Amino acid sequence: MHTHEHNCNLLISFFFLLLVQKKEKRSYISLPKMFMADLEKNYQLEHGLIVKQLNAFINEGYMQAYFRDWGNVTGCKILKNYESEESKAMGFVRFATGEEADKAEMAGPHFIGGDLAVVRRVVCPKVALVSDRMWG
Repeated sequence: MHTHEHNCNLLISFFFLLLVQKKEKRSYISLPKMFMADLEKNYQLEHGLIVKQLNAFINEGYMQAYFRDWGNVTGCKILKNYESEESKAMGFVRFATGEEADKAEMAGPHFIGGDLAVVRRVVCPKVALVSDRMWG
């Protein structure tokens, strides 16, 4: 392994360890695929997508139905900033497997509710949270 790649792996592992210790909420991270594989060797991961530039009228049910074509959607959450003048929202979609999340990301471009959404692959440490009830 090259020194630069090794240093990147160490930095990512350190950052991820901090995320694992912070269990009160999920923390997502977007990484190149080669680093995700390394993390999976040491941590149980949840796989998903972050979806930006969503139409503000999209709800979780709509987004979950949209992404169901690529796999088993195990959670979906949309965040809206009501104080912003921008009429866009962002969301998170969680899949049962990394392969399903990969398929969904690669199927883009994604037009959700008529608008082009920005979709990025993410992972987070697998944790059991009280807020899981919100995810359905």
